[in-house]
Order: sequence, then C-alpha cells, then structure tokens
Amino acid sequence: MLRQQPAWRVEGTYIAGIVKRGPAVTCIATTISIPFAVSMKRPLRWGVRCAPVGFGVALALVALAYGLNAVHVHYDLDAVYLILWPVSLGLMATENASVGGQVTIVLILSIMNATIYFAIGFLAGCLADSKGPRSG
Repeated sequence: MLRQQPAWRVEGTYIAGIVKRGPAVTCIATTISIPFAVSMKRPLRWGVRCAPVGFGVALALVALAYGLNAVHVHYDLDAVYLILWPVSLGLMATENASVGGQVTIVLILSIMNATIYFAIGFLAGCLADSKGPRSG
C-alpha cells in the first residue's frame, strides 16, 4: 500500500496545514514573515481587562438612564450612549416589557457591550509593544 504525501510538511508545530518555525510561517505555496513572535497571552490579558469595564459602563449608563427617567429629567446624552454603549439601541425593547424582561434585556445588552470592549482590548493587545521614548 502506497502512503500518500500530505499537502504540508510536518516539521515544527503543525497548525491546520501550516508549519510554524519561529517567526516565519511556511506553507508549501507561500511563506509569510511575521516581524514579532505571535503570542495570545498579551491580547487575551488586555481583552479580559477591558470586558468588565464594558460591562460596568453599560450598567452605569442604564442606571443613569433609568434614574433620570424616574425623576422626569430631560437629558440629551444620545451621542455619549452610542459611543460608550453602541448596543444601547436595544433598550427600546424594554418600553413595554415586564420588570423581569427589562432586567434580562439590560443584562444581555451589557454582556454584548462587554464583548465589544473585549474585542477592542484584544485588538489593542495585538499591537506591538512600545519600548518607551527613544533616548539619544
């Protein structure tokens, strides 16, 4: 029985048909050079730190909205809400909802905001490390 040659060479770390050797990822067809070692530790750490901030921002903004509505104060913070909590548009679904439904909707929207903040933190963590100001 003849053994079929795989479409990739298994040298180093095998990742879905790609062979990773240090800073270069080599495939049969192409070679991609990466200027820095790829590690997910830093981006995940940034994302995990930003997610609770997004959840807290959402809860603070919903407390502000419900508090100001309770005392019938007119406020024009729509731009602030859309920048800090983009999915706050979903609060429109709470207008005719029961108290339990309102709590559920607010928690779902807060988790969605935490996910957005996680993604932003993850992408920020993927940026190259700063070595500080150059001396000289």
